[in-house]
Amino acid sequence: VPLGQKKTGIGHYTFELAQAMAALAPADEFEIVSPGPFAETLEVELPANLRLVNLGVDGWKRRGWWSITLPRYCAGLSLFHGTNFELPYWGKCPTVLTIHDLSLLLFPETHEKNLVRRARLKLPATARKATAIITPSETVRNEVCEHLGVAADKVFAIPEAARGSFYPASRSESEAVCVRLGIESEFILFVGTIEPRKNVLNLVRAFAELVQNDSSRLQLVIAGKQGWLSNDLET
Repeated sequence: VPLGQKKTGIGHYTFELAQAMAALAPADEFEIVSPGPFAETLEVELPANLRLVNLGVDGWKRRGWWSITLPRYCAGLSLFHGTNFELPYWGKCPTVLTIHDLSLLLFPETHEKNLVRRARLKLPATARKATAIITPSETVRNEVCEHLGVAADKVFAIPEAARGSFYPASRSESEAVCVRLGIESEFILFVGTIEPRKNVLNLVRAFAELVQNDSSRLQLVIAGKQGWLSNDLET
């Protein structure tokens, strides 16, 4: 569940999208539904028409989240948006599914085996079941149509925007951060979870070759939590 733990990309996508939609449609009611507690989302004031719903499903009952609990809950909704590749297994509620990429199917070696097995089993059926599908780019849209056998007229490429918290920093702000982190004037920045599918190891190798033939003081700055199989990068 994207918002049941410290937010990463999909968690931010889910939370920012919910807030923006609630603000754009103040006459409608929006809910973010979770089987368990939310991790961080109460740090900001929510729009009046957006509420967090913790259904309190714990332990072995969590295994029935997609097959029992959530389908029953969705019976009372006008639309359900699955922002993290999955939808309720059954029900008549119209659904929107976001597929961020198909790396689980196209590059399985960059993911944990249990996640790959789950995607191979569920993702094609979930994509066919969805009323509409959102992808972040035309490339992923074409991949979804080709590899999941989905009709092109129900897949929509909608580019993702930066969060509202991002803004052009002043020179003094930037310099203070750089001094604190030991970053000099020129650098390349990578931001993301450190795991195989982000290809950070090849980035480091390419950077090493670059600086061997460069007399500048260019630096590589990597920002992100350690993910699956990040040991190779450390060594």
